[in-house]
Amino acid sequence: MTLRRSVECWLTHADGEILLLHVPPSASLPQGFWQPLTGGVEAAEKPLQAAVRDVREKTGQQVDPAAFRFMDDGVRVQVSADFEVVKSLYVVELPSREIATAPAAHDDHRWMATGEVGALLHWQSNRETWQRISALL
Repeated sequence: MTLRRSVECWLTHADGEILLLHVPPSASLPQGFWQPLTGGVEAAEKPLQAAVRDVREKTGQQVDPAAFRFMDDGVRVQVSADFEVVKSLYVVELPSREIATAPAAHDDHRWMATGEVGALLHWQSNRETWQRISALL
């Protein structure tokens, strides 16, 4: 079985809204889908380092590692019979609502009230982690 380490970051703003990113359409998902910020943990990285890097790469914002709230580790998502993702979960408040996404990875973004987030999430694993995270916000 192949295991992939990943981070899932729930990005907030001081006004209480949550940022979701839209993944562009593909052959298997012609509408694309909404998700929190996610990304892989590279071989030499710790999950927090990956979270800081991914926030910078996918939003254009530099956030101090001390601002990240660790929420959970070892969250397992069975993608297929021979592939599993193991996630570390974080919440971080972004200093600005200005987001600079890379269109190949995310073609849109949306700040949302917490009560609206769950309805837009495509993947069951994101809906489950959102339930856990939202209860702690």
